[in-house]
Amino acid sequence: MGVAVSKISMLTHCQALTQACNYCEGETLVNVLDCKKDMGMWHGVLTSVMNRIHTITVPYAVMKACPMSWVQRVHLHKARIALVKCRDLHWAMMAHKDQRDTNLSSIRMLIVADGANPWSVSSCDAFLNVFQSHGLKPEAICPCATSPEALTVAIRRPGARGAPLPARAILSMGGLSHGVIRVNTEDKNSALTVQDVGHIMPGALMCIVKPDGPPQLCKTDEIGEIVINSRAGGTMYYGLPGVTKNTFEVIPVNQAGAPIGEIPFTRTGLLGFVGPGSLVFVVGKFEGLLMVSGRRHNADDLVATALAVEPVKTVYRGRIAVFSVTVFYDERIVIVAEQRPDASEEGQLPVDESSPAGKITSVIIHQVGLYCLALVPANTLPKTPLGGIHICETKQNFLEGNLHPCNILLCPHTCVTNMPKPRQKQPVDVGPASMLVGNLVAGKRIAQATGRELGVVEDQDLIRKALAFPPNRLCFWLLLSVRCALQPLRPLSLQQQLLPDAEIRLTSFLSDALQWRAQTDPDHVLYVLLNSKGVAVCTATCASAAQESRENHSYPNGERRPQHRRQCGIDLIAAFYGCLYAGVIPVTVRPPHPQNLAATLPTVRMIIDVSKAACILTTQPLMRILRSREAAASVNVKTWPTIIDTDDLPRKRPPHIYKPPTAEMLAYLDFSVSTTGMLTGVKMSHAAVSTLCRSIKLQCELYSSRQIAICLDPYCGLGFVLWCLSSVYSGHQSILIPPWSWRARCLCG
Repeated sequence: MGVAVSKISMLTHCQALTQACNYCEGETLVNVLDCKKDMGMWHGVLTSVMNRIHTITVPYAVMKACPMSWVQRVHLHKARIALVKCRDLHWAMMAHKDQRDTNLSSIRMLIVADGANPWSVSSCDAFLNVFQSHGLKPEAICPCATSPEALTVAIRRPGARGAPLPARAILSMGGLSHGVIRVNTEDKNSALTVQDVGHIMPGALMCIVKPDGPPQLCKTDEIGEIVINSRAGGTMYYGLPGVTKNTFEVIPVNQAGAPIGEIPFTRTGLLGFVGPGSLVFVVGKFEGLLMVSGRRHNADDLVATALAVEPVKTVYRGRIAVFSVTVFYDERIVIVAEQRPDASEEGQLPVDESSPAGKITSVIIHQVGLYCLALVPANTLPKTPLGGIHICETKQNFLEGNLHPCNILLCPHTCVTNMPKPRQKQPVDVGPASMLVGNLVAGKRIAQATGRELGVVEDQDLIRKALAFPPNRLCFWLLLSVRCALQPLRPLSLQQQLLPDAEIRLTSFLSDALQWRAQTDPDHVLYVLLNSKGVAVCTATCASAAQESRENHSYPNGERRPQHRRQCGIDLIAAFYGCLYAGVIPVTVRPPHPQNLAATLPTVRMIIDVSKAACILTTQPLMRILRSREAAASVNVKTWPTIIDTDDLPRKRPPHIYKPPTAEMLAYLDFSVSTTGMLTGVKMSHAAVSTLCRSIKLQCELYSSRQIAICLDPYCGLGFVLWCLSSVYSGHQSILIPPWSWRARCLCG
């Protein structure tokens, strides 16, 4: 939309800029902005002509080729005013190493055109730290706030030399989302530091009104939209009288709804407040406002927080898009950023809590869930004609599935909190009509879902095959002798003797199920391991899996809880069942990353301390990593529990396999670390494991003839159950695809 500016408004605006900036005839101004619009035209063309100022314009193409060109012009021509953006400050600071003989002591005003953005504070501070030794005065940096409708809203005047700089506001992001001003009391990542943009323009009148609903005046501790009454502003949207009335003819009202006067104000689209000393603070724009669960979040704030977590290591500065999509009747936040091609290996693993993506997920969203964080290759996001990110087109590509990210992190469980709740069971004497009316009055949801009943009848096929097995095998003779010893006075037939014990053990203990499958169908393939090229590198039949588990059964079974830190594959499965055979409680742990021990090894140490592990079962390469000097820099390697090398186990095996007395005994511990760094441990009994495997078998209809491809993290949660437990219980063939090998193939392809 085009804004119409009258001649009298143009002249009044030039006069106001002359008075605010104290322009004098004969001064030199270096302009880096586009001289056809906005600040570049107001200062570099109109006001310069009015005051006979010598203007030096540096085109954008020259800036890209030589970012220090405008600094050189200031040094050569002793310019008094420089008109730049934050990007120009950043580029000049990066290219400063090539130019060390510059002098900026002549500048009395360094006008930052986009000083109202949250990330402008860091750019201004960094530029001042670098060039203060070259004569740049701290009071010369003058951020300003502009709007296409109101032109220049506010600008900081250059202060006297040696005078204290205006104070900054460190605001709580949680308070800003509710539209109030609260001083931050939490960590720095949940705070927004904003700098003032000076005072309003001469001859203007400012009000702060609520951004939604009637233009009601805000209180002193509330965030609202800035509205301006001034002759030095736009008059209308060209050719749009309807929209003009809602923007250029706003009459603020009080709490009672009565107008405070007859003077019309103009909406600026800027959100902010008036601080001490009548200084204006801008915290964002109305255009980038995201309304999520009744709270307002500014897109610029999220970009600033993302840069504060990982400034320039992983993503490009200024190449981040933030928008919202509708998911389950509410808006959800999506962040899309261009990833640097030279990003480290840790930066390319967004699911790890120690990676930059994990840090952004845990810090950036202040009490609101992040739906999706996507990293795309460099120079793939759609651009505007001026080189910026095209937010609308990026959002459309995301919705249509045409974004093609190289790394993506979906967190629906952290943001979708309005799922239907099951209906509460009511007393028997309350009828269905009363329940319906009561729930409607109370506002409760009446949706309810119930799964099918789990019973032993579903596993009768397994029991029937066990009973049909010849009774001259070792395991069934043991059961027979135990049964006869327990009930010597009651003669029973062979099937009557085997049925109760077989039914209990084969449906409650996976170790017995693995032995039974190794004896009944030894050549049936349970597991197939694929590499990054999709080629099968290892297979495990029922017999080989049981045999390798028996080999892992060789270490002493006096320890209580061994830790497994092994590369995922057949050996992880064999080590788990070897622990069950030995009568110890296994705990599977993700191995530490060899290139990032400082971030991943403390998590391993924390799991070991919480689980009170007595020994560590791992491979020889990981054993060397645990005892290396790099590991000693992060943890105390002398306090590791007993470490057992699975590649060098004793050949002598115990004569018996441990049989748990009851199914309620502990089978294994399941530890997981969330994206926020919280460690959660779950105790899983043998009964819970068998019930879970039975429900998965019924729901997914798993049989021995089925083939299931699994590409999940095998160390905790559902991935561990499908990777290690489900195939042994159901008998289907699992095709194991390590997640990192698949990710490496996608990156290379």
